[in-house]
Amino acid sequence: MKYFIMLAFIFLLNACGSRYFSYAPSASYGENEIRNINDEDILKAFESGPQIVFPVRIAWYNMGNDSLYKSLFPRSGKVALNYQIPKTLVEGFSPFMDTERGYIYYARPIPLNLKALRLLAARAKCDLLVLVSARFNEKRSVNNLAWLNLFIVPLFFTDYMDVLYRYEAELYVFDVRNGYMYRHAAFRPPARTKSIGLNDLEKTAREMNQHFMSEAGVYLREQLQAVLH
Repeated sequence: MKYFIMLAFIFLLNACGSRYFSYAPSASYGENEIRNINDEDILKAFESGPQIVFPVRIAWYNMGNDSLYKSLFPRSGKVALNYQIPKTLVEGFSPFMDTERGYIYYARPIPLNLKALRLLAARAKCDLLVLVSARFNEKRSVNNLAWLNLFIVPLFFTDYMDVLYRYEAELYVFDVRNGYMYRHAAFRPPARTKSIGLNDLEKTAREMNQHFMSEAGVYLREQLQAVLH
């Protein structure tokens, strides 16, 4: 009987522990003042068009909490400046962030005001506004090897956890002057599952996030280059 109690305790421990980690976006794209949108705004959106003049100055805003956006900075003669809009200037400080272990726990993203971002970009004399968002999360569950944890020692050496990893990233490119959207691209690779042990959870999460981020960087750089061709 005591073994069944111990097994139940182990399952409970794994379930109640931090079972769901994520590098979550701190902001989401959306018109913060949607009630003020009128027919004139819609007409202006239809009438706006591309007006890039090279070399172009780009203002970047990172809607996520990782460094994906930095890997997208173009390094060519067509780009005169890559300016980073400070997150604290737009979102303030984020008390929910826990960077001690590299994890960012999920909190509801703050809707962004696109016009406010365009204004900040204009103050930096930029021509394009680029928004980048990325999300990585893992969901843990125990597999059939969990029963070996009754013997305690295998707890640290057995791959008794199945971890599902998901990732998605998005890119938005706007004209600062008229709000014209040059490009919206989304990177959503298939979810991947790994069977790992307790000691490898954080290491594998970092490796998987880096792997997904590298793939996203390749795809989104191609999308941005299509705008700057």
